[in-house]
Amino acid sequence: MSLRIRAILLALAGSVSVAARAWPAEEHSIADGKGPDGDPTLQTDADWVDARWQKTDIGQFLAAAVELPSGKVPKAVAVKLGNDAAICFDTELLRYSAGWSGGFLQFNARRYGLLDPAKPIGSIAFGSKSGPGWAYQGSFSDPRTPRMGNLPRDWARYGGMYQSGDRIVFSYKISSAEILDSPELLTSEHARAFARTLTIGVHDRPMQMRMCDLPEAQAADLDGVPAVISSGGTNVVAVAIAGSDKLVVANGAVEVHFTTSTKSTTTAVIVWRGPKSQLSSFASLVRDFKPQSLERFTKGGSRHWKQDVVTKGSTGIATGPLVIDTLTVPYENPWKALMFTSGHDFFGNGDAAVCTVHGDVWVVSGIDEQLRGLKWRRFATGLFQPLGLKIVRNKVHVLGRDGITILHDLNEDGEADYYENFNNDCLSAAGGHSYSTSLETDSGGNFYFTKCAENTPHGGTLIRVSADGQKLDVIATGFRNPNGLGISPTDLITVADQQGEWVPETRVDLIHTGGFYGYMPMHKRKETPQTFDGPLCWIARALDNSAGGEVWIPKSRWGGLGGQMIHLSYGRCTMMLLLCDDPSLPLQAAAVPLPGRFLSGVMRGRFNEHDGNLYLSGLRGWQTAAVQDGCFQRVRYKAWPLYLPVGYGVTSKGLHITFSEPLQRALAENIDSYAIERWNYKWSSKYGSPDLSLKNPGHEGRDTVSLRRASLSEDGRTILLEVEDMQPAMQMKIRYNVKFASGKQVRSDLYATVNKVPAANGVRAAAR
Repeated sequence: MSLRIRAILLALAGSVSVAARAWPAEEHSIADGKGPDGDPTLQTDADWVDARWQKTDIGQFLAAAVELPSGKVPKAVAVKLGNDAAICFDTELLRYSAGWSGGFLQFNARRYGLLDPAKPIGSIAFGSKSGPGWAYQGSFSDPRTPRMGNLPRDWARYGGMYQSGDRIVFSYKISSAEILDSPELLTSEHARAFARTLTIGVHDRPMQMRMCDLPEAQAADLDGVPAVISSGGTNVVAVAIAGSDKLVVANGAVEVHFTTSTKSTTTAVIVWRGPKSQLSSFASLVRDFKPQSLERFTKGGSRHWKQDVVTKGSTGIATGPLVIDTLTVPYENPWKALMFTSGHDFFGNGDAAVCTVHGDVWVVSGIDEQLRGLKWRRFATGLFQPLGLKIVRNKVHVLGRDGITILHDLNEDGEADYYENFNNDCLSAAGGHSYSTSLETDSGGNFYFTKCAENTPHGGTLIRVSADGQKLDVIATGFRNPNGLGISPTDLITVADQQGEWVPETRVDLIHTGGFYGYMPMHKRKETPQTFDGPLCWIARALDNSAGGEVWIPKSRWGGLGGQMIHLSYGRCTMMLLLCDDPSLPLQAAAVPLPGRFLSGVMRGRFNEHDGNLYLSGLRGWQTAAVQDGCFQRVRYKAWPLYLPVGYGVTSKGLHITFSEPLQRALAENIDSYAIERWNYKWSSKYGSPDLSLKNPGHEGRDTVSLRRASLSEDGRTILLEVEDMQPAMQMKIRYNVKFASGKQVRSDLYATVNKVPAANGVRAAAR
């Protein structure tokens, strides 16, 4: 079935009142990857097995969770060293977890490669057990409880990573000493070895670094080169230093001991694996290597992705007040980069930064009215599954599973050279679905994001990071797999969570500090809660089977919709208005579908201050009606009649709904113009919930609500629906058939949540 026919059928069914064309219907198939009958809720894991990421030129490095023979490294950076050699750097413990040869990383094809940790391809040459890579006051004992996350800040602090050409340099602090740390592969005619070069700043006390595990090792002299060699077997591991520092064998590991220094020093630790018969070749390699200061690699390097990709966008046909344009994504590009778009924001000049969940950030220019010449520049690569992006002071901040990274273009050549660690305090256990999602800021500059459920103190929470990046706090708990949040101009925070265990239906929560939002495994309380903080509104499955985030329409934009909240449906690839009963302190809300359908599962929305339009991005990764891997699309408002509900409220007698334009009184006040149902959901450990009767608690079914009277206000825009037995209900469906004063007739639905019914005197209870 073509999208055009499908849109007509949806309109006839009453789910869309005004059609907005998002793309040429003949260019896409609705059946691709949608499960039986095109229903995204029927998709299974078999629909998301895709090995394309393995063919991508991802660049010189990748931040990821890496599965090693010794265990998982939750926050790793794997670095290519050339000749199919690579190392894994642990950004929490500041250690080289492993070095290997024979390839780079293998991605499991499940969920487009996004679910399982990557694994090294080839054979491990050396490794180190999980534990601090540097000693604190002479001890390598792990002080963390539980044993995850960063070392204490007075011990160690990861600063970020420089890229200069093919050289990667890690930057961090050990106590007060500034460290630059860079891996490379040394090669000669007869040997090749892993080198770890360190430039260490001034330090007034001795320092100790653990290089690798080497049980039963022994000291050796290799033609005048002091070394440590593993004992036994034909093949051995040898470690040596190019410099004046000292190698020590202790507790089954090779340590490097550095003396105090009043100036910056540079040394290198070299590790080799091979036959005993070639030890002399290794010794020669060490003697010939003269490590140089790494400072020269911190100034920026030449561009890696020199070719901009040009696409031609398309503008939508205006069939209603909201017109959808497409900023064509370069699905085909020279590097086979996957374009699962996962967040975006705008620079001061109107250009956009767009991130993809497989680790890229692209800068998009040429965003004008016609979109005929869009230039996509690959700005950064190798990020850890970013699902949020925010530009602050014209700097790109990206949220990945490993934290918030600031991207710096040090030499202003159009490509990021320094990946600064803004904050990486969020704990991760490298769970399959433990994504960090969305990135927003409040009026004070604080950052907010959500963490999906996993067995860590931060799993299933809303997290705030201070404006300077120095402090991370949990604001609210009890989330399952939230994929979006929104912050209003007055700092109201909303979070949308997905249906599942303990989440009977998709919900949008208005957050208060310390709140618990229902997902029991993530309550984080000493005592098990017996109830939960109710949502601002439940979103019926007919509207949204999997939520994205929220975005607030600026008051000066979109006519009568200014100041309203839009909720994005990742699952249905649509958007809807959320009409709050009181915008300043809402207690309950109603959802109104907006016309149009997007190419992929929209999750993030931003208004571009440069042109005043709404831009959306999203992807496919689980149950969604998406027809493309990702999308970047624009919604323009034309000053035409909306023919939509734009206000919602609850009275002691029923509901009042305000429309965007005046209604004809006769049809509006005819009670046969409306059909109302209501039902509740069950909060339980079972997946989702059936619709449950209010009249017969515990029984499945919806209750028909009798309408006593429909009264239209004097201005003809607000209808009061007086019902029998007005009471709280998790979900109400109001089907309406009204004619506007202009003669336009609309049949559609509004889905409302009633958390509190005011007293007969009209006094409204305070929101939580």
